[in-house]
Amino acid sequence: MKVLVVDDSKIGRMSVIKSLKFVQPEAEIFQAANGLEAVETFKEERPNVVFLDLTMPIMDGYEALKHII
Repeated sequence: MKVLVVDDSKIGRMSVIKSLKFVQPEAEIFQAANGLEAVETFKEERPNVVFLDLTMPIMDGYEALKHII
């Protein structure tokens, strides 16, 4: 399973990733620090699941979601 974790807070990303590794240790986890990175990573990796923060710089989660869908 591929998972993309998107949050401008590194601590926020690490918290989600730590929980994911506990529940799904074999998951392949990708990270992005803003919506633009999220869209680019999504296009390259095609993850099964995306955890997406809504308030971020450069491109917020709402706009990123429009591009991902």
